[in-house]
Amino acid sequence: MNHDKDSILIVDDNITLLEMASELWGETYQVSSAKSGTQALELLEKGFVPDIILLDIAMPLKFPHGSEFQGIRSLGLPITKP
Repeated sequence: MNHDKDSILIVDDNITLLEMASELWGETYQVSSAKSGTQALELLEKGFVPDIILLDIAMPLKFPHGSEFQGIRSLGLPITKP
């Protein structure tokens, strides 16, 4: 893993999209992925702090804290929604 690269965490339940994004951005960024909100929070709680999180807010499986953003906010990470 190259720590000189900016990092992206992609959270999506679509495995094909995760694979395509990793292929597309993998040479430029350190790409990590999570198939659920729970998996994403586990990574974040272990100390992984990506430069940006790309989050599918329409995933049918919600984050364990009730909303997509509460769990991330509880870790003190900034959130910007489009």
